[in-house]
Amino acid sequence: MSRLESAIRRLQSQKVCIEFASELISDLQGVILEIGLGNGRTYDHIKKIFPEKKVFVFEKSVKAHPDCIPPKKYLYEGDFKSTLFKFKKEVSAPIILAHFDIGSGNEDESLKRAESLSVILSKIIDVNGLVVGDQSLSSKFFTELQLPQGITIGRYFMYKLNV
Repeated sequence: MSRLESAIRRLQSQKVCIEFASELISDLQGVILEIGLGNGRTYDHIKKIFPEKKVFVFEKSVKAHPDCIPPKKYLYEGDFKSTLFKFKKEVSAPIILAHFDIGSGNEDESLKRAESLSVILSKIIDVNGLVVGDQSLSSKFFTELQLPQGITIGRYFMYKLNV
């Protein structure tokens, strides 16, 4: 498979999983986290499918398209290892969905990021919330959910908190 084909499959999986998650949490009240803004495409899509929800974005260094950058009050710049805890101290609303796209192309680096994120999200996600992302999270903290039909296992991931 070419890199282009792989990117297309990843983006299709991302879209399907986020839309599936929106159905599963439609009755929940709370906020959404987008961890890793990148070009802003996913943030833009999340805003479209959750127009009534507040979406908070976490990005180390913003380089997104200007139309896809959230207002300052919804943007936390810096390393997510510190900004996610800062956010949780400032915002008391339950986190009902956390989406992350933190893969770097370097397997070891991506694994380390996912390990850190597993620990942090386990402490801040609502007990009824969902986590959707491009990396595998620790089964110590999360239970992997069945993916929507047509999504290849290992292409994208969906989780609920272990309780």
